[in-house]
Amino acid sequence: MDPPDSRGEYTVCNRRSCGGEFCLARLCAPRPRGGGMRIGRRESVEDPETSWRRPLYLLWLSNFIAVLGLNFQWSFIPLYLPHLGVTSTRAVGVWSGAIMAVTPLVAAITGPLWGNFADKHGRRRVVIQVYLANIFIIGAMGFVHQPWQLFILRILQGALGGVAAASLSLVTSITPADRLGSALGLYQTSNFTAAAIGPFFGGLLADLVSIRFPYVLLGALNVVAALLVWLGVAEPSGVRPVGRGAEQGFFGKIWTLVRRPGLLSLAMTGAMVQFGVVVIAPVIPLFVRHLLGDSRFVGTVTGLLVALAGVAGSVSAVVAGQLGDRYGHRRLLVFMCIGAAIVFGWTGTAETIVQLIALRTAAGLFIGGLLPTSNALIGQLVSESERGTAFGMTTSFQMMGTVLGPLVGGALGTTLGFSSVFWTTMVVFFLTALWVYGSGRRQAGREELGT
Repeated sequence: MDPPDSRGEYTVCNRRSCGGEFCLARLCAPRPRGGGMRIGRRESVEDPETSWRRPLYLLWLSNFIAVLGLNFQWSFIPLYLPHLGVTSTRAVGVWSGAIMAVTPLVAAITGPLWGNFADKHGRRRVVIQVYLANIFIIGAMGFVHQPWQLFILRILQGALGGVAAASLSLVTSITPADRLGSALGLYQTSNFTAAAIGPFFGGLLADLVSIRFPYVLLGALNVVAALLVWLGVAEPSGVRPVGRGAEQGFFGKIWTLVRRPGLLSLAMTGAMVQFGVVVIAPVIPLFVRHLLGDSRFVGTVTGLLVALAGVAGSVSAVVAGQLGDRYGHRRLLVFMCIGAAIVFGWTGTAETIVQLIALRTAAGLFIGGLLPTSNALIGQLVSESERGTAFGMTTSFQMMGTVLGPLVGGALGTTLGFSSVFWTTMVVFFLTALWVYGSGRRQAGREELGT
């Protein structure tokens, strides 16, 4: 006799990928007693506590490859441009800035569109399609002969930036509600890890093989990413467009989400967090040189700072996800913003390279859990049928923070000095903490009035 579910009904799995076992991953709707086809007992029934982990690990690995494809070229784009006929130092600087900035800028515009498409046609489908397109787009970057050709391909890469929203919504769809923070924390480590090793990996391949080879290799790796999702991750069968959001057009759905209590504040929080993270990027190498003098190890120490912050952020993302599930994501988000503000303000007073290394590592510990904690709150605010569009919208805000951060940081560093950038970041994180705390109080007040 089949085991009943918590409501005394029999659960019959209708997913092809589970091999006919009982679906205990909370993905299939339960069938009433006697309804539908009965399935006999199997010896290898998946544990409901672990059945969602395997697709999560595969999504982690595929996202790692995708983010690696975005970051690997940062270390050698200025070196690649002379091979494309750009010779003057000024022209190299202009083209490098434009090529690096255009991808997140375009992704900010297209993110909600891809998220809405994923809600309508399937998150898994969108993820696979983007990976397949990246095979040709990233691979073609290794065969360009003019800088404008590379610029166009970076625009196309940004136009396919919707994979972030689709992947996030897919992760939240396969994860039990009480494990959402833990899953998103683990998933976020793929971003930190790829961002930390991507530039080193790309630069190493460019030096050892050729400056065009990394593009070809990273394009080919997207084949692996697409296969991982295609063969190992199933679209949750219970996720269907339902309710008012499914009947609305794109702009109507966006307007509905904007008016959703608490969601816009979390989107703004993501933008402020991302701005605070990247605003210091232009001045870190200069600050290291200021502390070390004319040492030839400036590049090494700068790379060490990036790596340590990435490792600390990965650890923080996992721990913060688990703590958020236990004690509340909003409370943890406020605490981490305050901690990040204190550390960044302290960094502005660093006088030795040892202090800078310690403070950057501490900053990674506070920053690492910010985005997964914010995403867990977003996942709780919206229905499953809206998550693709919601994450697309919030990802757009984050991308805008990524674009504006280096511009503001560079301007402040050259006009007011290095310390002004860190103190500005301190203010941004303090304001973010106040914003999150205030929006939480307002939302709690609305809920009390509603009851």
